[in-house]
Amino acid sequence: MKYLVMFLVLTLVIFMAEPGEGLFGGWKAAFRGGRRAFKAYKYNRAMDKMARKYGPNWKQGLGSSGQQPADSGEAPAEGEDQG
Repeated sequence: MKYLVMFLVLTLVIFMAEPGEGLFGGWKAAFRGGRRAFKAYKYNRAMDKMARKYGPNWKQGLGSSGQQPADSGEAPAEGEDQG
């Protein structure tokens, strides 16, 4: 009798729970968070490798030649030479 009541109560608790809650909801969230963290780590590692290989301005397409970017049409900051 005790086991029957325990079975019925646990069944009621399981059916009353929202989908996504419970034991597997937390595991799924932890797995997704870990997967996102690993993808971000791989991305940042690749960006660091590219910066070491091609120089700090590789995203602007300048390479490691040390050239400055072309004028973007913005007004120069105060104190800069306009010549």
